[in-house]
Amino acid sequence: RTFSRPATGPDRKRRKTRTVRRVAFRRTKPEEVWEMNARMPEVDAASVPADALLLDVREDEEWDAGHAREAVHVPMSEFVGRLGEVTSRTGEGQPVYVVCKAGGRSAQVAQYLLQQGVEAVNVSGGMLAWEAAGRPLVAEGGAEPQVV
Repeated sequence: RTFSRPATGPDRKRRKTRTVRRVAFRRTKPEEVWEMNARMPEVDAASVPADALLLDVREDEEWDAGHAREAVHVPMSEFVGRLGEVTSRTGEGQPVYVVCKAGGRSAQVAQYLLQQGVEAVNVSGGMLAWEAAGRPLVAEGGAEPQVV
């Protein structure tokens, strides 16, 4: 749809208004969000199996500060381009447990994996819940591990 608004900048004197094209995105209805979340498999941090494929989608600084020793690190910002790294590590029927700091980013990545046909489970509460559950953390460079 288009609409008019006052012109600004050097062409201001020539035109009183300018036409701007607005791109409309379809809003997700609340019931659609609920349905997507209802289909999203979730598990609490304490229930992640020790031998599971754990995918940490936090950014580099967060990873460096503290992460699970057995986790695979693919930042969310690079995820689509590095999807092959994840799919090459998954076995038939083996779910990917996806974790971030609190669970929001990992839910998005888990949803994407499900759309790609990969069995994915979101770790609810993220690394904050992981740490609270007493699960082990390591940090890069020998520093004291912490979730940031």
